[in-house]
Amino acid sequence: KGRSLTARKAETIREMVSGGFRLDLLLETARLARSTYYYQLKQLDGHDKDEETKGEIQEIYYEHKGNYGYRRITLELRNRGFVVNQKKVQRLMKLLGLSSQIR
Repeated sequence: KGRSLTARKAETIREMVSGGFRLDLLLETARLARSTYYYQLKQLDGHDKDEETKGEIQEIYYEHKGNYGYRRITLELRNRGFVVNQKKVQRLMKLLGLSSQIR
């Protein structure tokens, strides 16, 4: 969910290469540069650097029954020792599907 077309192409090509197809022909057919393919593979296999922050955001959100928006969550994260920008909190909350309840 939420991956780019290029990332999906790279994943499909990886599966087909393991099935015995030639990489150069697959890349040509998919109109994907070799460097782009390997870059996308690295992104797919890499770990999420915001994993801990996401977990903490969810914890704060549910602790306060969904009443906290990104501003209050940012302040709470800073109180808990995280160095984080409100824009990042807003982006991660959107990614996690969390939004504050409007009274």
